[in-house]
Amino acid sequence: MKKNAIIIMVLMATLGCLPAGAVLKESTMRQTLGVLCEELSNTHKEQQQNLKRFQSRNSGFQRSIGRDLELCNNIELMLFSQKDQNVFDVAYACNQATELYSRLSRTRSFKEFEDQQDEQIEQYGKLINALEHISPHLLKDKNMQVTRDSCIYLARVIQSDIVANRESMKDNHEQRQVVTEKAKTLNDYALQVYERIRKSIFVNGDQSYLRVLSQLPRYISDSKQEMAEKYTPARKARSEWRGPLVGFLFIFMAIYTIGALILSWLVLRYAVPRRFISLTFRKKRSSIMVCAAAAVFAIATLIISKSLTHQNFMIMATRLLSEYAWLIVVITLSLIIRLDGDTVKSGVKLYVPVLVVGFVVFFYRIVFMPNTLVNLTFPAILLVCTVWQLIAIKRHNSNVPRSDMFYSWISFIVMAASCVIAWMGYTLMSVQVLIWWIMQLTLIQTITVIYDLLHKYEERRIPNNADVRRTWFYDAIYKMVIPIAATLSVGLSIYWAAKVFDLTEWCTEIFRYKFVNQPGLIVLSLDRILFCVAAAFVFNYLIYLVIQGYQLWKEYKTKSKNKAVSLSMNIIKYIGWGIYIYIVLVTLHVNRAGITLILTGLSTGIGFAMKDTLENLFYGLSLMNGRVKIGDVIECDGVRGKVNNINYQSTLVETTDGSVIAFLNSQLFTKNFKNMTRNHGYEMAKITVGIAYGTQVDRVRELIIDRISQLDCYDAKKGVQVLFQNFGESSVDLLVIVWVRVKSQAADIAKIKENIYGVLNDNGIEIPFPQTDIHIRQEALTPPAQQ
Repeated sequence: MKKNAIIIMVLMATLGCLPAGAVLKESTMRQTLGVLCEELSNTHKEQQQNLKRFQSRNSGFQRSIGRDLELCNNIELMLFSQKDQNVFDVAYACNQATELYSRLSRTRSFKEFEDQQDEQIEQYGKLINALEHISPHLLKDKNMQVTRDSCIYLARVIQSDIVANRESMKDNHEQRQVVTEKAKTLNDYALQVYERIRKSIFVNGDQSYLRVLSQLPRYISDSKQEMAEKYTPARKARSEWRGPLVGFLFIFMAIYTIGALILSWLVLRYAVPRRFISLTFRKKRSSIMVCAAAAVFAIATLIISKSLTHQNFMIMATRLLSEYAWLIVVITLSLIIRLDGDTVKSGVKLYVPVLVVGFVVFFYRIVFMPNTLVNLTFPAILLVCTVWQLIAIKRHNSNVPRSDMFYSWISFIVMAASCVIAWMGYTLMSVQVLIWWIMQLTLIQTITVIYDLLHKYEERRIPNNADVRRTWFYDAIYKMVIPIAATLSVGLSIYWAAKVFDLTEWCTEIFRYKFVNQPGLIVLSLDRILFCVAAAFVFNYLIYLVIQGYQLWKEYKTKSKNKAVSLSMNIIKYIGWGIYIYIVLVTLHVNRAGITLILTGLSTGIGFAMKDTLENLFYGLSLMNGRVKIGDVIECDGVRGKVNNINYQSTLVETTDGSVIAFLNSQLFTKNFKNMTRNHGYEMAKITVGIAYGTQVDRVRELIIDRISQLDCYDAKKGVQVLFQNFGESSVDLLVIVWVRVKSQAADIAKIKENIYGVLNDNGIEIPFPQTDIHIRQEALTPPAQQ
């Protein structure tokens, strides 16, 4: 009986963990077997449908493997048949090899799928074993036995289908592995070729251009021969990369360029509403037409590159043409937005030489120009464009903003340096430098125009006193997004330039290269440094956001707008930048144990060295928790002023005469200073008024109270008191007691005194002033004795 109970428990446990066909605890074995049979039958039906879908997907997978294998073989033939002197062709072949391996290496591991299948096979095996070992006396009739046998049959069929599916997937995986290994071999070879290309561009170079000119007939002959070999259509085989298709590309460019210009002209001439056609618009119309035509051309070529599937040359060419058209769009759009109608044409002319050089470079790349022809033609073209750039600067120097003149001078310097490099024999290096600067200039123009648009948006939409609830998105763009974009623009332009020449793999290696690699100490690479710089802008914005939010909360709590910096805000900064420093240390793989040890030692030494500083910090926190806050008016050591900052070291008090006095937090904490605004913001003022003897005091009291009651510079709740103070030498002295505002004490007391003086004068009440009566006694003078 115990054995049967154990079998039933194993059966129930096995059924409970199956992914499908599972049952729950039923009251009898008959019900359990019945429900199990029905569930297994449903699972079998679903599995048959899934098998049909799997076979369809498997056929597609087989075709995909076949296409990848064919592509791998094509790339292999292309890669091993290239001539080293055709750098563009070699770089394209290497890029195809690295992209194929990168795509194949990202496929899901078969090990995960295999483990899942093995687990299901094992589970169904346990189910079959549990069904087979059910004690005969538990199967009370033949119906239960038939049901049990049906369950066993269905479980075995399902298990066999899973096994067959697993074996089929295993075969596919093995075929995929063969293709991936072949792609890996090509990728390794491509990386070696990339190293040779790098040396040929930046290290070895070629003959100087002066030597090329001295051997001009031979270079012209070699160029003709290479062009004939490269572009003459094959007689017995059709190629996508030579012959009529290359000529068709130029026809396509001409037709689409003319069509884009005509379309943009028609739109600007007839579709723009009259109310938008201003004098400025008319002056910018030609530039707008060029920008619109470039945008139409870029969109058209981008759509074509995405729609084509088999024309590899056209896909590559239209993609590069689309990128170049977008460069024109960005630069011209930036000039149209930033410059006025009188200077936009001059601005466009300043950038034309750079764009012409860029087009030449893109043209070389699209048609895979042989190195010999590049070395023969590009230095001369570059020299002409450099002189052209200088002439454009001289002509339009006074018509454009200083920023554009700055960019133009940098363009001239880059072009001149590239010209020198090309004439020295490093033509491909000059090409790489120029395309980098064109990409960098495009990004600079983009960032510049975004800055200008942000300033215009700020002037029109954001009030001067707007808080962070209104400006958080603007601040995010201004303080975080644009600085990060400016930081990453150099790396992005380099990567973009490398992409044009299919050198992205090599560029990626450069950015990831660990030029300082000391495991356990520090690891430095360009991508890590750029990440740290970008993270600094992110933390700067987040800290600003938290501080502004905290200040809003304080304003809501205290019902006063106080923009002074408090110790709490400084603490928020220290915590935020502390987190940033920790992230930077982790990113640079600085040894955490070493950091902990260093920080422990430093904390001990700093604790002794900064005893007074820490003491002031804690006293500052204590002051803020109860005794004083930003904006309070205090009086200490005879000095009265408003607290406008409590930092980690001292409390800054702005006195009534405009000077700023700093009290150390520890000293201020131990002094008996007076907080004048802690309770209600009013202080008692005692004003002595003298009236002539014989004046009715009650009448004077009524007059003074009535006049002061009409003022708004005192606390009306506490009222005004006029007391008999003293019998003076020249007057009866009255004491006027009134509560005035602490922050405007001097002005309020002066106003009250002026009104007291006025009301006494208006009512003819004498205000005696100290006087002294001098009595001169005249005595009889004895006449002098007569001589």
